[in-house]
Amino acid sequence: MKIILLLLFMSTLCHANKAEFSILQFNIWNEAHRVKDGIDHIATAIIESDADIIAFSEVRNKKGDWHEKIIQKLAESGKTYHGKFGGGDVGLISRFPIIKTEVVFDKTKIDRGSIIAYHLELTNKQELVVCSAHLDWKYYGLNLVRGYNGGTPKFKLIDKDKDGVPDYELDVDKIISYNQSSYKGPAIKAFCDYAKSPQLKGKSIILAGDFNDGSHLDWIESTKDLYGHGGLVIPWKNSQKLKSNGFIDAYRELYPDPVTHPGITWPSPAYEQKPTTWTPLSDERDRIDYIYYRKLNLQAKDAFIVGPQESYQFNKLIKNTGQDQFICDEIHWPSDHKGVLVKFSFQ
Repeated sequence: MKIILLLLFMSTLCHANKAEFSILQFNIWNEAHRVKDGIDHIATAIIESDADIIAFSEVRNKKGDWHEKIIQKLAESGKTYHGKFGGGDVGLISRFPIIKTEVVFDKTKIDRGSIIAYHLELTNKQELVVCSAHLDWKYYGLNLVRGYNGGTPKFKLIDKDKDGVPDYELDVDKIISYNQSSYKGPAIKAFCDYAKSPQLKGKSIILAGDFNDGSHLDWIESTKDLYGHGGLVIPWKNSQKLKSNGFIDAYRELYPDPVTHPGITWPSPAYEQKPTTWTPLSDERDRIDYIYYRKLNLQAKDAFIVGPQESYQFNKLIKNTGQDQFICDEIHWPSDHKGVLVKFSFQ
């Protein structure tokens, strides 16, 4: 009997120390100011996704404090979230209390991205650190492969012979060099250094954001002739650095095959908006929104693409043909990006 009681006690203790939560990475397209009733559609997506934590990219606070507005909007539907602006061009709201925020990387004065850390207290009283990110949109190397400049110079067609057909860049070294000229690399380095700091020793940490960057896990041999990859295999450096520093791409961990589960998040159709594509004469479909995590006490359990099942290809909407799981795919979508939602267990 004593052994049975002991086992029951241990089981109860383990259950008490276990937490489950979901996190939604959500680029809100400058607070969806282009979309009519944009904040209402953002709130609808959050409510329908039932996410516990939402990491926002492209927070501008141009018409008042974004966090106050979205928290109030959700409260009108009976949903309670904590949140506050911590700097940069990102944000975060959570059903869990926010202990503090810290600036990890901030180049928003020149509109080149930021990473802000939010320390949360979970229901089991353990601390979780979530870093909300929006990385540099300039030197967007993914465009070169599609025959367009990546913002430096401007996002325009590369057409040196003036035949109206994109001139595709197929030199992998040139593409990587161009991409690494951005602030994406310094931002990822700053994050990795922050994650190694003594204060974060033994703590679980998540990085969620719009990276404006490709992944070496997606641009592989089996996808070289898909999605405008131009026959190339590209070892994108920033995703490699995260992997070498012990961070796991949650979506690719659960769905390792980018052919069956491409996880495309860009470009997404937005409600009552003209095409959001930046390369109308090419196929620019990509996964550029990510959720990374350091294992320790965390384990990814399930993942979803949040938003429409269609994406733009050659300026036309094409429905997803993979096996990705979608949610919120029938609502009025307020962004040019789809979101990513991952469910975690925390022991």
